[in-house]
Amino acid sequence: MLSRQLSRQLHTLRKPLVQARWFSAVAEETSTILTPAARKIAFKDELEQARQKALEGGGAKRVANQHEKGKLTARERIELLLDQGTFREFDMLKAHRCSDFGMEKQQIPGDGVITGRGLINGRLTFVFSQDFTVFGGSLSETYAEKIIKIMNKAMELGAPVIGLNDSGGARIQEGVASLAGYADIFQLNVLASGVIPQLTMVMGPCAGGAVYSPAMTDYIFMCRDSSYMFVTGPDVVKTVTNEEVTQEELGGASTHTKTSGVAHCAFDNDVEAIREMRRFFDFLPLNNKEKPPVRKSDDDRNRPVPTLESIVPPDPNVPYNMKDIIHQIVDSFDFFEIMPDYAKNIIVGFGRMEGRVVGIVANQPMELAGCLDINSSVKGARFVRFCDSFNIPIVTLVDVPGFLPGTDQEYGGIIRHGAKLLYAYAEATVPKITIITRKAYGGAYDVMSSKHLRGDINYAWPSAEIAVMGAKGAVEIIFRGQNVEENTADYEKKFANPMVAAQRGFVDDIIEPVNTRLHICEDLDMLKTKDIKNPYPIFLFLILAFALWSSSYNHSAFMAKLTLSSRTPQTVGSFLQFINKSPSPFHAVYETVQQLTAAGFKQLHEEDSWKEAVQPNGKYYVTRNQSAIVAFAVGGKYQRGNGFHIIGAHTDSPCLKVKPVSNIESAGWLQVGVETYGGGLFHTWFDRDLGLAGRVIVKESDSSFQSKLLLVNRPILRIPTLAIHLDRDVASGFSFNKETHLRPVIASAARAQLEATTDDKDKPKSKHASVLLQLIAKELDIKIDQICDFELCLFDTQGANVGGVLEEFIFSPRLDNLCCSWLATQSLIKSLGNLADDENVRVAALFDNEEVGSQSLMGAGSNFMQSVAQRVAQGELTGPAVRKSFLVSADMAHGVHPNYSEKHEQNHRPAIHAGPVIKYNANERYSTSGTSAFLMKELAHRHNVDVQEFVVRQDTGCGSTIGPIMSTRTGIRTIDVGVAQLSMHSIREMCGTEDLVKTLDWFTAFYSEFSTLDNALKTD
Repeated sequence: MLSRQLSRQLHTLRKPLVQARWFSAVAEETSTILTPAARKIAFKDELEQARQKALEGGGAKRVANQHEKGKLTARERIELLLDQGTFREFDMLKAHRCSDFGMEKQQIPGDGVITGRGLINGRLTFVFSQDFTVFGGSLSETYAEKIIKIMNKAMELGAPVIGLNDSGGARIQEGVASLAGYADIFQLNVLASGVIPQLTMVMGPCAGGAVYSPAMTDYIFMCRDSSYMFVTGPDVVKTVTNEEVTQEELGGASTHTKTSGVAHCAFDNDVEAIREMRRFFDFLPLNNKEKPPVRKSDDDRNRPVPTLESIVPPDPNVPYNMKDIIHQIVDSFDFFEIMPDYAKNIIVGFGRMEGRVVGIVANQPMELAGCLDINSSVKGARFVRFCDSFNIPIVTLVDVPGFLPGTDQEYGGIIRHGAKLLYAYAEATVPKITIITRKAYGGAYDVMSSKHLRGDINYAWPSAEIAVMGAKGAVEIIFRGQNVEENTADYEKKFANPMVAAQRGFVDDIIEPVNTRLHICEDLDMLKTKDIKNPYPIFLFLILAFALWSSSYNHSAFMAKLTLSSRTPQTVGSFLQFINKSPSPFHAVYETVQQLTAAGFKQLHEEDSWKEAVQPNGKYYVTRNQSAIVAFAVGGKYQRGNGFHIIGAHTDSPCLKVKPVSNIESAGWLQVGVETYGGGLFHTWFDRDLGLAGRVIVKESDSSFQSKLLLVNRPILRIPTLAIHLDRDVASGFSFNKETHLRPVIASAARAQLEATTDDKDKPKSKHASVLLQLIAKELDIKIDQICDFELCLFDTQGANVGGVLEEFIFSPRLDNLCCSWLATQSLIKSLGNLADDENVRVAALFDNEEVGSQSLMGAGSNFMQSVAQRVAQGELTGPAVRKSFLVSADMAHGVHPNYSEKHEQNHRPAIHAGPVIKYNANERYSTSGTSAFLMKELAHRHNVDVQEFVVRQDTGCGSTIGPIMSTRTGIRTIDVGVAQLSMHSIREMCGTEDLVKTLDWFTAFYSEFSTLDNALKTD
C-alpha cells in the first residue's frame, strides 16, 4: 500500500477518475444521420470521453496495483514534478497502429507514455512519463514518436528533457518497429548531449533496450526497492550462467549507486525523488548557451568561517571530512552531492556562492586517503565535462596524495581512466578556482585543476604540501635510508608548505582558510566575463581516436565541444544558432533582442520620452516595425556633444515573399503566389525544401490585435524544376520566368479538397489557400478568422552548418547580411567591460530593406538612426558631435572564387580565412576614405587582425551598401567593411569560420578603443 507520505501527496492530485466510454461506443450512439449542429455536439462528447479514457490510463485496477507497490502513476508524478497548472500535454489521443495479436482491439489513448511541457520554478522543461498501467509501459512505434517529438522541440527551444521511466521494455507485439523506436530515441540522446540537460528518473523497471537511453542522459535518479535497471533480467542470468540473483541485487538502486556507478542518486520513494529532482533542476541552465540561474542569497560573502582554521589536522596522516569544508563555504550550507555512495574518495556536486551556481570537485581524505583511482577519475571527469558544457564554474578542493597503487588499478587501466580527469580539466574553458587544503602530490597535483591546466585562480592554505611525494618516501629514494630523521625534517621544511609553489607562481596566493569563501566569491565576480576558446588541434584524428578509446566518455558532448570549440570556435556555434532562428528580419530582430536583454539592455519605445531614461553607463535598444533595431550603450563619461561610434548592418536578405493574394490553382496543384525580393540568385531556390516565416496580425478581441511571429521550420513548400526530357533547351542554359515559374507548390488540389471541412468547401475562394490559412492558425494556436493579415517569406529549411573536411567553412542561408548583424550586436555586448571610461555612445544599428535600396520607414535611408542619436544627445547633435562620430558600414564582401578568379581585379582578391575586408570605390559606391581606412587598419594591426582590401573590377558593376546613404545624410565619417564570402545572394552561401572570429575581435576593439586612436589622428 502507499505510504502515508505518498497518500498525502496524492490527496492534492487529480480527483478520482471515472470509467468512460471509448470511441466505438460513441460511434454506435451517433451512427444515425445528424444535423451539423448535432454532429458537433456528438464530436465534443466523443472527444471528452477520449480524453477521459486517456486520463484513466490502464484502468482503476492497474492504478490500484501501482499504488500497492508504493508507486505513483505517470500522471501523478508529472503533477508533483511540475509547477501547479503548468503542464501542457502533447499527443494525448495518439494510439498505437499495431493490428497483430489482437492489438487492434486494445486501443488506449496516449499509448502508455504521457508527454508535454511545463515549468519547474517558472523555468521551461519538457517531460515524458512512462505509464506502467498501459501495456506495462512497453515502447511502441507511436510511443517512441511522442518522446521524439518533445526531444526535438526541447533541442529547438533550448530546454531540458526529464524522463520518468517505468517500462517493461520493447512492445513484443510490434517487433522490429519497437526496436527502431528505441534507436531513434538513442540518436536524439546523442545529438542532445552537451546541448540541453537530459535528466532521468527511473521509477520502476527499466530493462533491455530501455536502459540505454537513461545511460546516455546526464543524470539518473532511482527509487529504492521499486526501480531496477538491467540489460538482462534475473531469469535470463540464471538460464545462461546458472547464477541466482534478485532484481534488487542485479539492478536495484543500491547496486547502481554504490557498485556500478550507472545511477547518480537514490531516494526512498517517488515523492522524495521528485522533490529532489525539482531542487536539482534549479542548479542547471536550460541549455549550453545559457548560464545557470542566479538566486538571491542572504548569505554574506564576508561571512567568517572560523571552523576552517582548525579543520585540517596537524598530523598529515590523520583524515578529516572534506564535506565539512564544502558545507561551510557554500551559500546556506546547501550542497547537492552527485553520486555520494560511489567512488567516495572524490566528492562532486553543486552549490551556490552568492547565489551563483558552482560545480564542486573535492578529494575526500576519509576514503582511501583521498587517492585518485579508476572510479573516482571517471566520476570526476564526467562531472567536470558536464560543468564545462553548461557554463558552470568549477571550484576544486585538493587534498590528494597521488594515484592509488596496486595491480587491480594498473590492470584495470588507471592510466587510461586517470587521463580522462586530466583531459577534462585541461579542456574546460569555464572559470576554474582551485584551493589546495593539504596534500598535492605527484601527478595527481597536476590533474586536480592545477595552474598548468589553465587554472584561473589557484590558492593554497598554509597547511598545503605541494611535492612529488611525501617526505618519507622521497627521503628513502633520495638518500637511500641515510640520516632518515634529519633528511625527512629537511625535506619537510622545503616542501611541506606552499611557499615554493607561491614563489614560482604555481599558486596565486596563500590564503587563510577563514577567508576562503570571500576569495571565491570575489574571483567569481572577476571571472564572470571570461571567454576563451580552445586552439585548433593539429591532428583532428588524434583527438577522435582518444575520444573513441576512452569508452566511458560522453561522446556526443565531446563532439559538440570539438565542433564548437576546437575546429570551429564557440563563437561560430553561437552564430549558427542565431542564423537558424532568424529566417526573416522579424525573427532576426527578435533574436537580437533576446541577446541584448540577456546582457542587461533595456527597451525604449519611440513614442515615449527618453529625457530621464537615458543615462551614462546605460544600455538600451529600440525597435521599429519589428524588423529594424538600434542598440546603444552610453559611455560612463558621456556628455552632450560627444560622438557616436556605430556599426551598421541590415537584417534583410533576398527572398520570396507571399503576395497579398496568393491563392493559385494550376493543373491540379495548389500553389502560393510569391514575389521576388531583392537581387537574389533565384534559380538556386528550385528543388529546395522551403519553410515559411514572418509575422501575422492576430485578432485577440474586437478591440485588441497582436503581431505574432510565425516560423514553420519544415518543408511545406517546393518549387520543382521541369524535367530535362520536357525542356531540352536547358542543356544550353537554365532560364525561367520569375512570375510564372517561381510559384511554389503547397498541396495537391485533390488532397486539399479531401481534407477540407464542410465549412471550407462552402466558402467562396479566399485570397489565400485554405491549407495555408489552416497551417498558420495551427502553428499560432488560433482560429482562421483571427488572422487579419500577414507578411511572410519563404526560406530554406536546411539550417546553417559547419562544413569542409577540416570544418573550416560555414554553409548557410542569409549570410548576407545576418553575419554582420550578429557581429555588430555581439561585439557591442563584448565591449561593455570598459564602458564606464568611454566618453562616447556605442551603437549597433540593424536596418531593414537594404536589399531594395534602404528607402523605407525601417531602412538606413529613414530617420531612424538620426532620431535615436538626436534623442540621446538631447538636441546636441551638432558639428562637434558629428565630427567625433564614426560609422562602420558592415556588409559581406565578395571572396575570390576558385572557378571564376578572373572576376576579381588581380591585386584585390579577398580570400577566405585571410581576415575582414575593407571595400573601396572611387565613385563612392562604398564610403571608405583614406583616413577612415587608416584608423580601422591601425586598430586591426594593434590586435593582430589581418585585413584585406577590395576594389571591384571597372568592367563589372559595383553594388552598394548603407554606408553612402548614411554618410550623405549625416556627414559622419564612414568605412565600408565586410566578411569575405562566396555565392552571395544564393539560397545557400559560404564563408570561413576564422573570418567570423577575426571580425568579431576587430569590431569589439572598435567599440572599446576607437576613441583613443581617433584622438591621436589630426586631419582638418
